[in-house]
Amino acid sequence: MVDGRARLIRTLLKPYPEIAVTIGKTIPFADTLFIESMYALIRSHRDGKVDLSHPAVMSFLNEIGVKEITVEEEAYAPRVYIRTWTGHKMPLERAPSGMREILAILFALFSKDAPAVLLVEEPEAHLHPRALLYLARVIAVSVNRFGKNVILSTHSDVLVAEVNNLIAVSSKPEKMSKLGYSKDEVLDPGAVAAYLIKPEETTASVVELKTTETGFDESIFEEVARELMERRAEALE
Repeated sequence: MVDGRARLIRTLLKPYPEIAVTIGKTIPFADTLFIESMYALIRSHRDGKVDLSHPAVMSFLNEIGVKEITVEEEAYAPRVYIRTWTGHKMPLERAPSGMREILAILFALFSKDAPAVLLVEEPEAHLHPRALLYLARVIAVSVNRFGKNVILSTHSDVLVAEVNNLIAVSSKPEKMSKLGYSKDEVLDPGAVAAYLIKPEETTASVVELKTTETGFDESIFEEVARELMERRAEALE
């Protein structure tokens, strides 16, 4: 459990990781590791080693309301600022939660210094559905152009459905163009593996879902959608 003093330190020293880390023992190891990793990515962005210029990334940032990302040196530490769609400039730690969380993922996906394997837990958190459509394409670009291996967990039917769309059009250039996808934004079915975690009494099993040229089984989400539509139909009778 983190005491009040540690929480205060974490809040006050967010922009200054080197200082926070020297205080050390009052901050949990997981937080210290996150701070160090995040600022390594920020320094990569500052040094021109993070490329967010791809149209898919720009469309995604525009969808979540980010118009510009800059890194400025303050107290010998880099600090991220964002400019929103309203023109307002603010430090990252004061930005909405969706912007804060997704920028760390974007920096890792498109950093030349970041590890080749990225584990992302529920990237859909705090993002609206249309942003998730762009996010799926952004992940595909990272895989195709930067050679990243992305392992992610998700509860999002929207994200799963769009990943399947990217697989389905990968062998159909005419459909790809008609739907507005570029070659960077689609996924070869051979490069995608999907697994379903199923509860079983006191444990859970991991079931591999076969990936074909049309994608992988998403029936568990379809069942919920069908149930909702049936209830909707009954409610409107």
